[in-house]
Amino acid sequence: MRTSLQLHDDGLDAAGKAVAGGARLEAIVIDNFEDDCSRGGVIGTPATKGGMRRGRDAERQIAIDHGALRLQPLMRPGWGRQGVSYGPFRREAGLTLLVSVTNGHNTSQGSRLPDDFARRIWRWLRGPGIDPWPGRLVALIRSPRKGLTLRRFLWWALSTSWTYRGPNIDENLAVGWFSSEAPIDPVVDGCGFIVHAAEGENGELWARVGKHCLSAFRRLKNIHMYYIVVLRQQGAVCYAAADQPAHGVAAFPMMRPIAIDAFNKDRQLFAGVHQAAFGQIGFRVDTRVQAVHVGRIPEFSAPFGTAHAADSGGAKSAGQVAAIGGRWCIVQDEDGRLTVLDPGRPSGLIHATFEVRAASDRAGLVWRFSDKLDFWLLKLSGFGCALIHVQEGREKVIAVNAARVLHEGSLHSVQILDWDGQARCFLDGTHLFDAPREPDSMVAGTGVGLWGSLDGEPQWHSFEAHPREVPISLISPLEVPWNKAGTNLVHADHFAGTAGALEQRTSEVGGAG
Repeated sequence: MRTSLQLHDDGLDAAGKAVAGGARLEAIVIDNFEDDCSRGGVIGTPATKGGMRRGRDAERQIAIDHGALRLQPLMRPGWGRQGVSYGPFRREAGLTLLVSVTNGHNTSQGSRLPDDFARRIWRWLRGPGIDPWPGRLVALIRSPRKGLTLRRFLWWALSTSWTYRGPNIDENLAVGWFSSEAPIDPVVDGCGFIVHAAEGENGELWARVGKHCLSAFRRLKNIHMYYIVVLRQQGAVCYAAADQPAHGVAAFPMMRPIAIDAFNKDRQLFAGVHQAAFGQIGFRVDTRVQAVHVGRIPEFSAPFGTAHAADSGGAKSAGQVAAIGGRWCIVQDEDGRLTVLDPGRPSGLIHATFEVRAASDRAGLVWRFSDKLDFWLLKLSGFGCALIHVQEGREKVIAVNAARVLHEGSLHSVQILDWDGQARCFLDGTHLFDAPREPDSMVAGTGVGLWGSLDGEPQWHSFEAHPREVPISLISPLEVPWNKAGTNLVHADHFAGTAGALEQRTSEVGGAG
């Protein structure tokens, strides 16, 4: 069963534009993969609307079936070998890429296998030990999909300690805007998301910020995801959502602001989805891309996009009206000055850019501000960074990072991610430290703003704070995966009682053995 979220009665008008909340959303490319296509035949075919499928399929393993693109495992893992892209496009503010994708395995890696080829074949033949291995071999010979199994054998043969070529690969999926249709290394190219293998913590979601990849969070679940990357005149904003509530992301039809890149200046870009590795230690699973949409969204083309508090650079005075979020409030003490806006609800992404003009300049961001007695503060200087919690007027240094410093004459980007009761602090895309986890119910303050020292303050270029969740502005109607939870509890067991064998025991609810 499949449901559809309609933007308006007709979906798209004759000009290819959708309407949501009164805004005209211009669809440039829509690809819902409705046309079945065999392996190796996808690149060069037309998208559902408005473009051609470009990219690279070095091993002819990209296919389309059952309404989704299928990216199948590579025998030789690596970037620039498998992916689909669209374009090129000229950079413009508000140009948006939305990708609906189910990654094969968030902790996929490309590396040498831990055992030799013969041992792995023998383990495969034995299987779980239930069926005799000769019968399993006969079943392989009779199988209509034996070609895929033989391909797996070849993959194993090319992945031994003697035959593996190339470096170990820990990043497996890239979604976003890139400078070419088949980027050689998305980790250092373009604007968008990278999924990094976090092994025991499954996946780690990265976003490109300047010359670095900002690590937004770990424990990225293997569920259907939506990645939205919105270009600005310079840089981009990254949002993420899932088809259900999950750690780190919002649930569709909401999305979570993940990161802001203020640096990328590429004028010509390709929208794409690229894969470098599938599975781990010899196990593998396909990646499915349900939709790729590219369009212009007026809401995103406006300065600061979805921010609920923002302003451009320059000194602020008490009572001055900000671009977004009301009037500035000034709080001054013996060490510095707090310049604060209160959007009235918590902020999940706080970002600012500033230029250091003198070695004595000190700067910072303030958030969770209730009043001058209760707030969080990130201080930055040429001597390092410090995370400070002011509670009931008492200042407590939570963490210090002396390795990351401000540089005279440099433009810096500082941002804070704050959700699920924990805040993460970054300078130029590099992780500084985390605030201790605490329940959101204990955090009453919603003020956000800037901090500057009295003896030397940098030149602020921009400041913006975004809510923890905002609605997804769809470029065209997007099918939502069927995901219905049951309401009638049939069996349940909490495994209470004394330790022992499970035989002769029944579940607490339903009496199942």
